[in-house]
Amino acid sequence: MTDDKKEPVGSTDVSGSFKSDGDGKLPDNITVAKEDKKTEKQYDYKKSDFKPKSKHSEDSRNFIIKNYDKQYKKLLVIPSAIVALTIIILLFSFYNTGEFFQKDVSIKGGVTITILQTYDDLDGLEKFLTDSLGTTVNTRLLSEAGAKKGIILDAGIESDEEVSNFLSLIQEKTGELSTDQYSVQVIGSSLGASFFKAVIVSIFAAFILMALVVFLYFRFAAGKWILLPSLFIIWTVLVDMIGTLAVVSLLDIKVSTAGLAAFLLLIGYSVDTDILLTMRLLKGRQEKIFDRIMNAARTGIFMTVAGMVAMAAGLVFTQSETIRQIMLILLIGLAFDLLHTWLTNAGILRWYLERNMYDTK
Repeated sequence: MTDDKKEPVGSTDVSGSFKSDGDGKLPDNITVAKEDKKTEKQYDYKKSDFKPKSKHSEDSRNFIIKNYDKQYKKLLVIPSAIVALTIIILLFSFYNTGEFFQKDVSIKGGVTITILQTYDDLDGLEKFLTDSLGTTVNTRLLSEAGAKKGIILDAGIESDEEVSNFLSLIQEKTGELSTDQYSVQVIGSSLGASFFKAVIVSIFAAFILMALVVFLYFRFAAGKWILLPSLFIIWTVLVDMIGTLAVVSLLDIKVSTAGLAAFLLLIGYSVDTDILLTMRLLKGRQEKIFDRIMNAARTGIFMTVAGMVAMAAGLVFTQSETIRQIMLILLIGLAFDLLHTWLTNAGILRWYLERNMYDTK
């Protein structure tokens, strides 16, 4: 006996469609939800809707950063022109005086008299002493935190008789001075020349050793010899020193042995930021080289500006003329370092890396 299964009235089939009970009507317990047909609001098209979309997203960076990124090759003209100008200044100074910069008595020999008493007419005093002694006398103001403390006088004389005469002529203008109101320092010309030679040799030795350290550092850090980036660093340090020396010559600063020693410090300050920049560009995690430069700049520029603030404070508040000269030379050098590190070195290093090691982003 076969079991004939009849579909119950109002059942649904496998496809989910409902079968009525034959008369075309749905059972009373079944309702069908009616869809509300909303009238679609008509959109008023504008001409701007048919304009092609820009392929490049809007650059939200500020004007300086944007142009630094896009025009970095053209910006290389600025430091190049400044280097050429500084070389011209040094050559002009050598042509006129036979020296690239003026030396004070600690290098060329002579006497320095420091007087702890103010004098208003320094130009008149300098002219009177120069005419009376028959040799050039230089006068400068001794100040502390902007307040006048005294005067300093230099002359290219060495003998005791000449020094005594020099001091007598000074007192004719300033009045009688007690022994605690002035100090006398005499340096022989041969001693000054030996100091100068020793300092120059030290600067050259420091520069050569710095170059060797740079080459070896990148050899071990990168695992291979990286010639050009290392040369870029050495070039940047060199032009920092040339620019600083040119400004010192332009300002008629008489450089002492301590001032020459400041150039040794400048080598260290300059090479720090350049090594930081080069390592961030070679080993940075950012995809674009420009992003690596900006990452290095956040640290490097802060370091340099902090150093400049410290040098400016020392320049203003110290009473020692020697320290003032060191601070001034370092301040000028750090200003050149900002220019040559972030325009010269960053520009040529980016150009080199994009052409030789990475795809241009």
